[in-house]
Amino acid sequence: MKYLITILFLAVCSFGRAQTTVLTTDPSLPIPKLSFDAKGDLKITASATSSPSDFEFLVGKWKMHNRRLNKRLENCKDWREFDSFDENSKILSGTADMDIYSTTEMPGQEGKKFEGL
Repeated sequence: MKYLITILFLAVCSFGRAQTTVLTTDPSLPIPKLSFDAKGDLKITASATSSPSDFEFLVGKWKMHNRRLNKRLENCKDWREFDSFDENSKILSGTADMDIYSTTEMPGQEGKKFEGL
């Protein structure tokens, strides 16, 4: 019986590979063509539907109500609720956004104000 199980195990291992050794392309996944400039840097072009105003809805001052688990990965059901504030503004002549996030409930800060860009 021991030999039968061993032979069966070896047969399954030899036929059931986890990965194939030959990579094949999947034609259903469109991969865009890449182009590089003379210095070897990747040329990045925006899509036809993008515009400088895509994220203007974020501009302004925001008050957010957050929840976070007291202990992660320990089957904890206790949530701590806290408020935070965010101020979003346009920079670089409107080509980029910048956020200033602040709260007093950042883990490890013990009530001190946390402010991050």
